[in-house]
Amino acid sequence: MRYLLLVTLLACGGGPKPSAMPAPAPVEPTPAPPVPVAPPADPPAKTEGAITEAWAHGIHILVKRTPHAESTVTNLYLRGGVRNWTASTAGGEGIALRTAVHGGTTKWPKDAFTQRLSDLGSTLEAASGEDDSALESWSLTPAWDQTFEMLVSALLQPALPAEQIEIERQRVLAQLADEQANPDALLGLREHAVVFAGNPYANRAIGTKGSVASLTAEQLSAHLAKLRDRSRMLLVVVGDVDPAHVIEATTAAFGGLPAGSYREEPLPPIADRRGAVTAYEQQLPTNYITATAIGPAWGSPEFFPAWVGMSALYERLFEEVRTKRNLSYAPAGYMTAMSQLPRVSLYVTAVDPIATMTVMLDEAKKLRDVAIPADELERAKSTFVTGTMMAAEDGAGQARMLANAQLLGGDWHLLQDLPAKIHAVTSAQIQAWAKSHLTRLQTVVIGDPTKLDRKALEAF
Repeated sequence: MRYLLLVTLLACGGGPKPSAMPAPAPVEPTPAPPVPVAPPADPPAKTEGAITEAWAHGIHILVKRTPHAESTVTNLYLRGGVRNWTASTAGGEGIALRTAVHGGTTKWPKDAFTQRLSDLGSTLEAASGEDDSALESWSLTPAWDQTFEMLVSALLQPALPAEQIEIERQRVLAQLADEQANPDALLGLREHAVVFAGNPYANRAIGTKGSVASLTAEQLSAHLAKLRDRSRMLLVVVGDVDPAHVIEATTAAFGGLPAGSYREEPLPPIADRRGAVTAYEQQLPTNYITATAIGPAWGSPEFFPAWVGMSALYERLFEEVRTKRNLSYAPAGYMTAMSQLPRVSLYVTAVDPIATMTVMLDEAKKLRDVAIPADELERAKSTFVTGTMMAAEDGAGQARMLANAQLLGGDWHLLQDLPAKIHAVTSAQIQAWAKSHLTRLQTVVIGDPTKLDRKALEAF
């Protein structure tokens, strides 16, 4: 009916006249699909002496081959440190990683995991610090493949049972409680808070009682997932394992992980609060004191002179404070070199802090005002080299030294030929560094504030 009505109207000239059909719109060509961009190719492996440097899908690998070594150390370092957490989540990375290695995996439940490690004669532990974290394994060399498989399983397939999370949480809470009860540890805690106030480094890897108590299983699982980026990983192997085999095993184990985009931006510098004195009153038999200055960065021309200079100062302080005057049992001067934010410190416990600190500051002044005699400098260098090289005698020490140079200094070569670099330091270099930087120290004291000479400490 509607059709007949329309035809009638059109026939009688009623209704609107039809308009011309619009021209068809031009058809836009379909854009070609984007061509996938291949990930950058890994640089070719290269060998310098005993050390092979390689990459596997972006994972940095360092293998120090020691022929005929009966054991092998394999450490997987995960970059980020304090960049990975906030004040409210500090402590979580360490708890998550320790739960991963102690709580079993989806492939091996906890007891089976522990038994398998025992049967292999291997160990697997986790460590977390302000600069990086690590899964650290030791194995007999013939058991390297099986041990590496377990390390991989712990990182990629952790079971994270609730009971193991709670065990690890309680361990950390116990450590934090012990820290409050130990004056030396408490001094370190308060020094850290004062020196790094306002800096990400203030959020220690161990966390706080509040942050550790509030961590959930979901947070720990999510944190581990964040760490599983190839861009975060540095694998260091020291032992008699073929580097080509390490590269192949790494590719097979981690090649399917997300590439990630982690880039390590420098941490903000430590705020310069020269001359500040912070005292915490506490009834103790003695006073605990530390005085700190900002140290030279890794790669700086002053790095080794400062390190050697503080080693020489340590010997002088022991001689002048303990041996000659018996003012303290354990005075010390040292450089915290294994850090992305190095610093130098004087430390002492003293019943008479005015007399003791007067002697210690006088010795620090001598370091900057008077050139170290040649024979004393050579003794200091020899002592320093002997102690440092002894610490790196075993595979674990060698792995950590390689990792420190790469992670803290950006170049694993930095600690190679360490004895030669130490012996090249001159008295003039030490004196120039000390004049510029070993001055106006930031002092933290636990004990009796009335026994301090604040003016002398602030004016140094």
